[in-house]
Amino acid sequence: MVGTEWVAEVEGSSNYTVVVKLSKKGDIEETYCNCPYDGGEYCKHQAAVFYALRDLPPQEKTQKKQKNIAEKSKKQDLKTILLAQTPETLAAILMEYAENDKRLKSDLLLRFSDAGNVEARARDLIKASVKKATHKGFVEYGSTSQAIEGAEKVMNMAEGMIGADSPVSCAKLFIIVLEEMMDLLGYCDDSNGEVGGVIEGAKQGLADIVTGLSADFSGKHEIFELILNHALSPLYNGWHSWRLEIMAACVPLCGDPVLRGRLETQLEDRQYDRYDKMCAQRIMLNIITGFDGEEKADAYLERNLDNNDFRKTLIEKAISKGQLDRALELCLDGESSDAAWPGLVRRWQELRFSVHERKGDVLPQKILASRFVLDGHFEYYPKLKALYAEADWPDARDKLLADFGGRNNSGVYVKILVAEGLKPGIMEYCRKFPLSLTDLYKHLVPDYKDEIQVLFTELIRSSVARASDRARYHDVCGIIKHFRKACGKTPASEIISELMETYKKRPAFVDELKKC
Repeated sequence: MVGTEWVAEVEGSSNYTVVVKLSKKGDIEETYCNCPYDGGEYCKHQAAVFYALRDLPPQEKTQKKQKNIAEKSKKQDLKTILLAQTPETLAAILMEYAENDKRLKSDLLLRFSDAGNVEARARDLIKASVKKATHKGFVEYGSTSQAIEGAEKVMNMAEGMIGADSPVSCAKLFIIVLEEMMDLLGYCDDSNGEVGGVIEGAKQGLADIVTGLSADFSGKHEIFELILNHALSPLYNGWHSWRLEIMAACVPLCGDPVLRGRLETQLEDRQYDRYDKMCAQRIMLNIITGFDGEEKADAYLERNLDNNDFRKTLIEKAISKGQLDRALELCLDGESSDAAWPGLVRRWQELRFSVHERKGDVLPQKILASRFVLDGHFEYYPKLKALYAEADWPDARDKLLADFGGRNNSGVYVKILVAEGLKPGIMEYCRKFPLSLTDLYKHLVPDYKDEIQVLFTELIRSSVARASDRARYHDVCGIIKHFRKACGKTPASEIISELMETYKKRPAFVDELKKC
Protein backbone atom coordinates (compact mmCIF):
# COMPACT_ATOMS: atom_id res chain seq x y z
CA MET A 1 0.00 0.00 0.00
CA VAL A 2 1.89 3.11 -1.22
CA GLY A 3 1.42 6.85 -1.44
CA THR A 4 -0.06 6.89 2.07
CA GLU A 5 0.72 7.59 5.69
CA TRP A 6 1.23 4.64 8.05
CA VAL A 7 0.73 4.87 11.81
CA ALA A 8 2.21 2.06 13.94
CA GLU A 9 2.23 1.30 17.67
CA VAL A 10 5.64 -0.10 18.74
CA GLU A 11 6.25 -1.82 22.07
CA GLY A 12 9.39 -0.80 23.95
CA SER A 13 10.06 0.37 27.51
CA SER A 14 6.76 2.14 26.80
CA ASN A 15 4.43 2.03 23.81
CA TYR A 16 5.50 4.53 21.15
CA THR A 17 3.71 5.81 18.06
CA VAL A 18 5.61 5.91 14.77
CA VAL A 19 4.32 7.72 11.68
CA VAL A 20 5.79 6.99 8.23
CA LYS A 21 4.70 8.81 5.06
CA LEU A 22 5.57 6.94 1.84
CA SER A 23 5.83 8.35 -1.65
CA LYS A 24 4.08 6.71 -4.61
CA LYS A 25 7.33 4.81 -5.28
CA GLY A 26 7.38 3.50 -1.72
CA ASP A 27 10.20 5.79 -0.53
CA ILE A 28 10.11 7.32 2.94
CA GLU A 29 9.17 11.00 2.67
CA GLU A 30 8.56 11.87 6.31
CA THR A 31 8.69 10.00 9.60
CA TYR A 32 8.74 10.67 13.31
CA CYS A 33 8.42 8.82 16.61
CA ASN A 34 7.22 10.19 19.93
CA CYS A 35 10.04 8.55 21.90
CA PRO A 36 12.70 10.76 23.56
CA TYR A 37 15.59 9.48 21.32
CA ASP A 38 17.93 12.29 20.24
CA GLY A 39 21.02 10.35 19.14
CA GLY A 40 20.55 10.25 15.38
CA GLU A 41 18.25 10.63 12.41
CA TYR A 42 16.09 7.54 13.16
CA CYS A 43 15.30 5.68 16.39
CA LYS A 44 15.02 1.91 16.78
CA HIS A 45 11.21 2.10 16.79
CA GLN A 46 11.22 3.79 13.37
CA ALA A 47 13.68 1.18 12.07
CA ALA A 48 11.35 -1.62 13.21
CA VAL A 49 8.46 -0.08 11.30
CA PHE A 50 10.62 0.40 8.18
CA TYR A 51 11.43 -3.33 8.16
CA ALA A 52 7.77 -4.24 8.74
CA LEU A 53 6.70 -2.10 5.78
CA ARG A 54 9.38 -3.61 3.59
CA ASP A 55 8.17 -7.13 4.39
CA LEU A 56 4.48 -6.49 3.69
CA PRO A 57 3.04 -8.98 1.15
CA PRO A 58 2.11 -7.65 -2.30
CA GLN A 59 -1.29 -6.02 -2.65
CA GLU A 60 -2.45 -8.84 -4.89
CA LYS A 61 -2.04 -11.35 -2.06
CA THR A 62 -4.17 -9.21 0.21
CA GLN A 63 -6.89 -9.02 -2.42
CA LYS A 64 -6.77 -12.79 -2.98
CA LYS A 65 -7.03 -13.43 0.73
CA GLN A 66 -10.04 -11.13 0.97
CA LYS A 67 -11.64 -12.96 -1.95
CA ASN A 68 -11.14 -16.34 -0.25
CA ILE A 69 -12.71 -15.00 2.94
CA ALA A 70 -15.69 -13.70 0.99
CA GLU A 71 -16.14 -17.08 -0.70
CA LYS A 72 -16.04 -18.91 2.63
CA SER A 73 -18.67 -16.57 4.09
CA LYS A 74 -21.12 -17.84 1.47
CA LYS A 75 -21.00 -21.33 2.93
CA GLN A 76 -23.72 -22.63 5.29
CA ASP A 77 -23.63 -21.19 8.80
CA LEU A 78 -23.56 -23.39 11.90
CA LYS A 79 -27.25 -22.94 12.76
CA THR A 80 -28.32 -24.23 9.32
CA ILE A 81 -26.06 -27.24 9.66
CA LEU A 82 -27.31 -28.11 13.17
CA LEU A 83 -30.97 -27.77 12.25
CA ALA A 84 -30.44 -30.42 9.59
CA GLN A 85 -29.29 -33.01 12.17
CA THR A 86 -31.49 -35.54 13.99
CA PRO A 87 -32.12 -35.11 17.77
CA GLU A 88 -30.14 -38.30 18.40
CA THR A 89 -27.11 -36.93 16.55
CA LEU A 90 -27.25 -33.61 18.42
CA ALA A 91 -27.61 -35.40 21.78
CA ALA A 92 -24.57 -37.54 20.99
CA ILE A 93 -22.52 -34.48 20.06
CA LEU A 94 -23.51 -32.64 23.24
CA MET A 95 -22.66 -35.69 25.35
CA GLU A 96 -19.25 -35.91 23.71
CA TYR A 97 -18.45 -32.26 24.43
CA ALA A 98 -19.95 -32.35 27.93
CA GLU A 99 -17.75 -35.28 28.96
CA ASN A 100 -14.68 -33.21 28.07
CA ASP A 101 -15.90 -29.91 29.52
CA LYS A 102 -17.22 -29.98 33.09
CA ARG A 103 -18.41 -26.39 32.89
CA LEU A 104 -20.48 -27.12 29.78
CA LYS A 105 -21.88 -30.22 31.48
CA SER A 106 -22.94 -28.18 34.52
CA ASP A 107 -24.50 -25.55 32.29
CA LEU A 108 -26.57 -28.14 30.41
CA LEU A 109 -27.68 -29.83 33.62
CA LEU A 110 -28.75 -26.46 35.05
CA ARG A 111 -30.78 -25.63 31.96
CA PHE A 112 -32.58 -28.95 31.59
CA SER A 113 -32.71 -30.59 35.05
CA ASP A 114 -35.91 -31.10 37.04
CA ALA A 115 -36.77 -28.19 39.34
CA GLY A 116 -35.63 -30.10 42.41
CA ASN A 117 -32.06 -30.35 41.13
CA VAL A 118 -31.68 -26.75 39.96
CA GLU A 119 -30.05 -25.41 43.14
CA ALA A 120 -27.40 -28.13 43.28
CA ARG A 121 -26.72 -27.77 39.57
CA ALA A 122 -26.46 -23.98 39.94
CA ARG A 123 -23.81 -24.28 42.62
CA ASP A 124 -21.90 -26.87 40.55
CA LEU A 125 -21.92 -24.56 37.53
CA ILE A 126 -20.60 -21.60 39.54
CA LYS A 127 -17.89 -23.72 41.16
CA ALA A 128 -16.84 -25.15 37.78
CA SER A 129 -16.22 -21.66 36.36
CA VAL A 130 -14.31 -20.58 39.44
CA LYS A 131 -12.19 -23.72 39.45
CA LYS A 132 -11.25 -23.31 35.79
CA ALA A 133 -10.08 -19.73 36.45
CA THR A 134 -8.13 -20.62 39.60
CA HIS A 135 -4.36 -21.03 39.40
CA LYS A 136 -2.40 -22.19 42.45
CA GLY A 137 -5.33 -21.43 44.72
CA PHE A 138 -5.87 -17.87 43.44
CA VAL A 139 -7.83 -16.14 40.70
CA GLU A 140 -5.54 -13.57 39.12
CA TYR A 141 -6.56 -10.15 37.85
CA GLY A 142 -7.81 -10.67 34.33
CA SER A 143 -9.20 -14.13 35.10
CA THR A 144 -12.23 -12.92 37.06
CA SER A 145 -14.35 -12.69 33.89
CA GLN A 146 -13.88 -16.41 33.42
CA ALA A 147 -14.44 -17.12 37.13
CA ILE A 148 -17.86 -15.41 37.21
CA GLU A 149 -19.26 -16.95 34.02
CA GLY A 150 -21.22 -19.61 35.91
CA ALA A 151 -22.56 -17.09 38.42
CA GLU A 152 -23.73 -14.83 35.60
CA LYS A 153 -25.60 -17.72 33.96
CA VAL A 154 -27.33 -18.55 37.24
CA MET A 155 -28.13 -14.85 37.73
CA ASN A 156 -29.71 -14.65 34.28
CA MET A 157 -31.81 -17.70 35.04
CA ALA A 158 -32.90 -16.29 38.42
CA GLU A 159 -33.75 -12.88 36.96
CA GLY A 160 -35.99 -14.60 34.43
CA MET A 161 -37.88 -16.23 37.30
CA ILE A 162 -38.70 -12.98 39.15
CA GLY A 163 -42.45 -12.46 39.20
CA ALA A 164 -43.13 -16.11 38.35
CA ASP A 165 -44.72 -18.72 40.62
CA SER A 166 -41.47 -19.74 42.37
CA PRO A 167 -40.10 -16.74 44.38
CA VAL A 168 -38.59 -19.03 47.04
CA SER A 169 -36.61 -21.00 44.45
CA CYS A 170 -35.61 -17.76 42.79
CA ALA A 171 -34.37 -16.33 46.11
CA LYS A 172 -32.37 -19.49 46.76
CA LEU A 173 -30.57 -19.09 43.43
CA PHE A 174 -29.58 -15.50 44.22
CA ILE A 175 -28.38 -16.59 47.65
CA ILE A 176 -26.27 -19.37 46.08
CA VAL A 177 -24.67 -16.74 43.82
CA LEU A 178 -23.98 -14.53 46.84
CA GLU A 179 -22.48 -17.37 48.87
CA GLU A 180 -20.14 -18.48 46.10
CA MET A 181 -19.08 -14.96 45.09
CA MET A 182 -18.45 -13.87 48.71
CA ASP A 183 -16.28 -16.96 49.08
CA LEU A 184 -14.46 -16.12 45.83
CA LEU A 185 -13.60 -12.64 47.09
CA GLY A 186 -11.31 -14.31 49.63
CA TYR A 187 -8.94 -15.63 46.96
CA CYS A 188 -9.17 -13.42 43.89
CA ASP A 189 -7.92 -10.07 42.65
CA ASP A 190 -11.15 -8.19 42.02
CA SER A 191 -9.52 -4.85 41.17
CA ASN A 192 -11.83 -4.49 38.18
CA GLY A 193 -14.89 -5.00 40.41
CA GLU A 194 -16.42 -7.82 38.39
CA VAL A 195 -17.07 -10.11 41.36
CA GLY A 196 -18.43 -7.17 43.34
CA GLY A 197 -20.70 -6.34 40.40
CA VAL A 198 -22.23 -9.83 40.47
CA ILE A 199 -22.77 -9.48 44.22
CA GLU A 200 -24.52 -6.14 43.70
CA GLY A 201 -26.75 -7.70 41.06
CA ALA A 202 -27.70 -10.62 43.31
CA LYS A 203 -28.53 -8.28 46.20
CA GLN A 204 -30.76 -6.26 43.89
CA GLY A 205 -32.35 -9.50 42.72
CA LEU A 206 -33.42 -10.35 46.28
CA ALA A 207 -34.92 -6.88 46.70
CA ASP A 208 -36.82 -7.23 43.40
CA ILE A 209 -38.26 -10.59 44.48
CA VAL A 210 -39.68 -9.11 47.70
CA THR A 211 -41.14 -5.99 46.07
CA GLY A 212 -42.75 -8.19 43.43
CA LEU A 213 -44.57 -10.49 45.88
CA SER A 214 -48.34 -10.47 45.65
CA ALA A 215 -50.37 -9.48 48.72
CA ASP A 216 -51.75 -13.01 49.13
CA PHE A 217 -48.42 -14.85 48.75
CA SER A 218 -48.28 -17.46 51.51
CA GLY A 219 -44.50 -17.90 51.63
CA LYS A 220 -43.54 -14.46 52.96
CA HIS A 221 -42.16 -15.86 56.21
CA GLU A 222 -40.02 -18.36 54.33
CA ILE A 223 -38.65 -15.66 52.01
CA PHE A 224 -37.98 -13.39 55.00
CA GLU A 225 -36.08 -16.08 56.92
CA LEU A 226 -34.05 -17.04 53.86
CA ILE A 227 -32.89 -13.46 53.29
CA LEU A 228 -32.34 -12.49 56.92
CA ASN A 229 -30.45 -15.68 57.81
CA HIS A 230 -28.23 -15.22 54.78
CA ALA A 231 -27.54 -11.61 55.77
CA LEU A 232 -26.47 -12.78 59.25
CA SER A 233 -24.01 -15.29 57.74
CA PRO A 234 -20.35 -14.99 58.82
CA LEU A 235 -19.62 -14.35 55.14
CA TYR A 236 -20.46 -10.70 55.79
CA ASN A 237 -18.21 -10.23 58.82
CA GLY A 238 -16.20 -7.25 57.69
CA TRP A 239 -18.72 -6.46 54.96
CA HIS A 240 -21.39 -4.88 57.18
CA SER A 241 -22.73 -2.47 54.57
CA TRP A 242 -23.56 -5.41 52.28
CA ARG A 243 -25.15 -7.25 55.22
CA LEU A 244 -27.36 -4.24 55.86
CA GLU A 245 -28.29 -3.84 52.21
CA ILE A 246 -29.47 -7.46 52.15
CA MET A 247 -31.47 -6.89 55.34
CA ALA A 248 -33.05 -3.85 53.69
CA ALA A 249 -34.63 -6.15 51.11
CA CYS A 250 -36.90 -7.40 53.92
CA VAL A 251 -38.47 -3.99 54.65
CA PRO A 252 -41.57 -4.48 52.43
CA LEU A 253 -42.40 -7.58 54.53
CA CYS A 254 -42.50 -5.62 57.80
CA GLY A 255 -46.23 -5.11 57.65
CA ASP A 256 -46.22 -8.40 59.59
CA PRO A 257 -45.46 -7.46 63.25
CA VAL A 258 -43.49 -10.65 63.87
CA LEU A 259 -41.21 -10.12 60.88
CA ARG A 260 -40.83 -6.44 61.71
CA GLY A 261 -39.77 -7.29 65.25
CA ARG A 262 -37.18 -9.78 63.96
CA LEU A 263 -35.64 -7.23 61.61
CA GLU A 264 -35.68 -4.32 64.07
CA THR A 265 -33.98 -6.45 66.71
CA GLN A 266 -31.10 -7.20 64.34
CA LEU A 267 -30.81 -3.56 63.29
CA GLU A 268 -30.76 -2.22 66.85
CA ASP A 269 -28.74 -4.88 68.69
CA ARG A 270 -25.69 -5.22 66.44
CA GLN A 271 -22.53 -3.15 66.85
CA TYR A 272 -21.84 -0.82 63.91
CA ASP A 273 -19.31 1.87 63.09
CA ARG A 274 -20.53 5.39 62.31
CA TYR A 275 -21.27 4.74 58.63
CA ASP A 276 -22.97 1.36 59.14
CA LYS A 277 -24.99 2.74 62.03
CA MET A 278 -26.34 5.42 59.68
CA CYS A 279 -27.27 2.70 57.17
CA ALA A 280 -29.11 0.74 59.87
CA GLN A 281 -30.93 3.89 60.95
CA ARG A 282 -32.03 4.57 57.37
CA ILE A 283 -33.53 1.08 57.20
CA MET A 284 -35.36 1.70 60.47
CA LEU A 285 -36.64 5.01 59.10
CA ASN A 286 -37.94 3.28 55.97
CA ILE A 287 -39.84 0.80 58.14
CA ILE A 288 -41.39 3.56 60.24
CA THR A 289 -42.21 5.73 57.22
CA GLY A 290 -43.76 2.83 55.35
CA PHE A 291 -45.90 1.44 58.17
CA ASP A 292 -46.31 4.19 60.84
CA GLY A 293 -46.58 7.46 58.92
CA GLU A 294 -44.69 10.77 58.60
CA GLU A 295 -45.30 12.01 62.16
CA LYS A 296 -43.60 9.04 63.77
CA ALA A 297 -40.88 9.14 61.12
CA ASP A 298 -40.11 12.77 62.05
CA ALA A 299 -39.99 11.81 65.74
CA TYR A 300 -37.45 9.10 64.86
CA LEU A 301 -35.37 11.68 62.98
CA GLU A 302 -35.38 13.97 66.01
CA ARG A 303 -34.22 11.14 68.29
CA ASN A 304 -31.29 10.34 66.02
CA LEU A 305 -29.69 13.64 65.12
CA ASP A 306 -26.27 11.98 65.30
CA ASN A 307 -27.18 10.74 61.81
CA ASN A 308 -26.11 13.69 59.64
CA ASP A 309 -28.49 12.66 56.84
CA PHE A 310 -31.37 12.89 59.33
CA ARG A 311 -30.22 16.31 60.53
CA LYS A 312 -30.04 17.55 56.93
CA THR A 313 -33.54 16.23 56.25
CA LEU A 314 -34.95 18.02 59.31
CA ILE A 315 -33.18 21.29 58.42
CA GLU A 316 -34.56 21.21 54.88
CA LYS A 317 -38.05 20.39 56.17
CA ALA A 318 -37.88 23.29 58.65
CA ILE A 319 -36.77 25.70 55.91
CA SER A 320 -39.53 24.54 53.56
CA LYS A 321 -42.11 25.10 56.33
CA GLY A 322 -40.71 28.55 57.18
CA GLN A 323 -39.48 27.39 60.60
CA LEU A 324 -36.22 29.33 60.18
CA ASP A 325 -35.30 29.63 63.87
CA ARG A 326 -35.58 25.83 64.24
CA ALA A 327 -33.50 25.34 61.08
CA LEU A 328 -30.86 27.73 62.43
CA GLU A 329 -30.79 25.89 65.77
CA LEU A 330 -30.24 22.54 64.02
CA CYS A 331 -27.43 24.02 61.90
CA LEU A 332 -25.56 25.53 64.85
CA ASP A 333 -25.96 22.36 66.90
CA GLY A 334 -24.57 20.36 63.97
CA GLU A 335 -21.52 22.64 63.66
CA SER A 336 -20.81 22.10 67.34
CA SER A 337 -21.43 18.35 67.56
CA ASP A 338 -19.60 17.57 64.30
CA ALA A 339 -16.61 19.85 64.91
CA ALA A 340 -14.22 16.95 64.26
CA TRP A 341 -15.65 16.49 60.74
CA PRO A 342 -14.77 19.52 58.55
CA GLY A 343 -16.91 18.30 55.67
CA LEU A 344 -20.00 18.09 57.87
CA VAL A 345 -19.29 21.46 59.47
CA ARG A 346 -19.16 22.96 55.99
CA ARG A 347 -22.52 21.30 55.15
CA TRP A 348 -24.21 22.86 58.20
CA GLN A 349 -22.62 26.25 57.48
CA GLU A 350 -23.90 26.26 53.90
CA LEU A 351 -27.39 25.40 55.12
CA ARG A 352 -27.07 28.10 57.78
CA PHE A 353 -26.08 30.59 55.08
CA SER A 354 -29.31 29.81 53.20
CA VAL A 355 -31.29 30.31 56.42
CA HIS A 356 -29.62 33.70 57.02
CA GLU A 357 -30.45 34.64 53.40
CA ARG A 358 -34.12 33.96 54.06
CA LYS A 359 -34.01 35.81 57.39
CA GLY A 360 -32.17 38.78 55.87
CA ASP A 361 -29.27 38.49 58.36
CA VAL A 362 -26.51 40.36 56.48
CA LEU A 363 -23.58 40.15 58.93
CA PRO A 364 -23.64 36.33 59.35
CA GLN A 365 -23.86 36.01 55.56
CA LYS A 366 -20.76 38.21 55.15
CA ILE A 367 -18.80 36.16 57.67
CA LEU A 368 -19.77 32.82 56.16
CA ALA A 369 -19.35 33.89 52.51
CA SER A 370 -15.85 35.26 53.24
CA ARG A 371 -14.92 31.99 54.89
CA PHE A 372 -16.22 29.96 51.94
CA VAL A 373 -14.33 32.11 49.40
CA LEU A 374 -11.10 31.78 51.36
CA ASP A 375 -11.63 28.02 51.44
CA GLY A 376 -11.69 27.97 47.64
CA HIS A 377 -15.38 28.28 46.75
CA PHE A 378 -15.56 31.08 44.17
CA GLU A 379 -19.33 30.71 43.75
CA TYR A 380 -19.74 32.66 47.01
CA TYR A 381 -17.70 35.65 45.74
CA PRO A 382 -20.61 37.31 43.84
CA LYS A 383 -22.90 36.64 46.81
CA LEU A 384 -20.40 38.31 49.13
CA LYS A 385 -19.98 41.30 46.82
CA ALA A 386 -23.76 41.75 46.63
CA LEU A 387 -23.92 42.12 50.43
CA TYR A 388 -21.86 45.36 50.35
CA ALA A 389 -22.76 48.84 49.23
CA GLU A 390 -20.82 49.86 46.12
CA ALA A 391 -18.75 52.40 48.04
CA ASP A 392 -17.83 49.89 50.76
CA TRP A 393 -16.87 46.99 48.51
CA PRO A 394 -13.29 48.03 47.51
CA ASP A 395 -12.12 48.02 51.14
CA ALA A 396 -13.88 44.70 51.84
CA ARG A 397 -12.40 43.23 48.65
CA ASP A 398 -8.85 44.34 49.51
CA LYS A 399 -9.18 42.86 52.99
CA LEU A 400 -10.45 39.60 51.49
CA LEU A 401 -7.48 39.41 49.11
CA ALA A 402 -5.07 40.16 51.94
CA ASP A 403 -6.65 37.39 54.01
CA PHE A 404 -5.53 34.85 51.40
CA GLY A 405 -2.00 35.44 52.71
CA GLY A 406 0.31 32.59 51.67
CA ARG A 407 -2.58 30.97 49.82
CA ASN A 408 -2.47 33.52 46.99
CA ASN A 409 -1.63 30.73 44.56
CA SER A 410 -5.27 29.74 44.89
CA GLY A 411 -7.33 29.70 41.70
CA VAL A 412 -10.03 31.63 43.54
CA TYR A 413 -7.57 34.42 44.37
CA VAL A 414 -6.76 34.84 40.66
CA LYS A 415 -10.42 34.64 39.64
CA ILE A 416 -11.20 37.53 41.98
CA LEU A 417 -8.33 39.59 40.53
CA VAL A 418 -9.65 38.96 37.02
CA ALA A 419 -13.29 39.60 37.96
CA GLU A 420 -12.31 42.88 39.61
CA GLY A 421 -10.00 43.90 36.74
CA LEU A 422 -7.04 44.35 39.07
CA LYS A 423 -4.24 44.29 36.47
CA PRO A 424 -1.37 45.18 38.85
CA GLY A 425 -2.39 42.24 41.05
CA ILE A 426 -2.63 39.90 38.06
CA MET A 427 0.83 41.01 36.87
CA GLU A 428 2.30 40.43 40.30
CA TYR A 429 0.77 36.97 40.34
CA CYS A 430 2.35 36.18 36.96
CA ARG A 431 5.74 37.26 38.26
CA LYS A 432 5.41 34.73 41.08
CA PHE A 433 3.93 32.00 38.89
CA PRO A 434 5.18 32.55 35.31
CA LEU A 435 3.37 29.53 33.88
CA SER A 436 0.09 31.31 34.63
CA LEU A 437 0.94 33.72 31.79
CA THR A 438 -0.50 31.26 29.28
CA ASP A 439 -3.96 31.84 30.80
CA LEU A 440 -3.67 35.41 32.10
CA TYR A 441 -1.78 37.37 29.42
CA LYS A 442 -5.07 38.29 27.72
CA HIS A 443 -6.02 40.30 30.84
CA LEU A 444 -2.71 42.21 30.79
CA VAL A 445 -2.07 43.27 27.18
CA PRO A 446 -1.38 45.84 25.99
CA ASP A 447 -0.61 47.55 29.31
CA TYR A 448 2.19 45.15 30.30
CA LYS A 449 3.25 43.90 26.87
CA ASP A 450 6.99 44.52 27.33
CA GLU A 451 7.18 42.77 30.70
CA ILE A 452 5.02 39.92 29.41
CA GLN A 453 7.49 39.41 26.56
CA VAL A 454 10.41 39.18 29.00
CA LEU A 455 8.56 36.76 31.28
CA PHE A 456 7.41 34.58 28.39
CA THR A 457 10.96 34.38 27.00
CA GLU A 458 12.36 33.35 30.39
CA LEU A 459 9.56 30.81 30.85
CA ILE A 460 10.20 29.22 27.44
CA ARG A 461 13.95 28.95 28.01
CA SER A 462 13.55 27.43 31.48
CA SER A 463 10.89 25.00 30.23
CA VAL A 464 13.18 23.78 27.44
CA ALA A 465 16.00 23.24 29.92
CA ARG A 466 13.75 20.86 31.89
CA ALA A 467 12.34 19.07 28.82
CA SER A 468 13.71 15.63 27.87
CA ASP A 469 11.10 13.95 25.67
CA ARG A 470 8.70 14.76 22.86
CA ALA A 471 5.74 15.29 25.19
CA ARG A 472 7.65 18.04 27.06
CA TYR A 473 8.84 19.53 23.76
CA HIS A 474 5.20 19.67 22.67
CA ASP A 475 4.35 21.53 25.89
CA VAL A 476 7.09 24.09 25.18
CA CYS A 477 5.63 24.68 21.73
CA GLY A 478 2.26 25.25 23.37
CA ILE A 479 3.79 28.04 25.46
CA ILE A 480 5.34 29.53 22.30
CA LYS A 481 1.92 29.62 20.64
CA HIS A 482 0.55 31.62 23.58
CA PHE A 483 3.61 33.86 23.37
CA ARG A 484 2.82 34.55 19.69
CA LYS A 485 -0.77 35.54 20.55
CA ALA A 486 0.39 37.77 23.40
CA CYS A 487 3.38 39.51 21.82
CA GLY A 488 3.17 38.95 18.06
CA LYS A 489 4.78 36.86 15.34
CA THR A 490 8.20 38.51 15.33
CA PRO A 491 9.22 37.77 18.95
CA ALA A 492 7.86 34.23 18.59
CA SER A 493 9.84 33.62 15.39
CA GLU A 494 12.99 34.95 17.06
CA ILE A 495 12.73 32.58 20.03
CA ILE A 496 12.00 29.64 17.71
CA SER A 497 15.11 30.42 15.64
CA GLU A 498 17.18 30.72 18.79
CA LEU A 499 15.95 27.35 20.11
CA MET A 500 16.45 25.56 16.78
CA GLU A 501 20.06 26.69 16.73
CA THR A 502 20.73 25.99 20.40
CA TYR A 503 19.13 22.53 20.34
CA LYS A 504 19.87 21.45 16.77
CA LYS A 505 21.17 18.11 18.09
CA ARG A 506 17.73 17.29 19.43
CA PRO A 507 15.86 16.24 16.27
CA ALA A 508 12.63 15.48 18.14
CA PHE A 509 12.57 19.01 19.56
CA VAL A 510 13.46 20.60 16.23
CA ASP A 511 10.66 18.59 14.63
CA GLU A 512 8.18 19.97 17.17
CA LEU A 513 9.47 23.53 16.71
CA LYS A 514 8.81 23.29 12.97
CA LYS A 515 5.14 22.74 13.80
CA CYS A 516 4.84 25.87 15.96
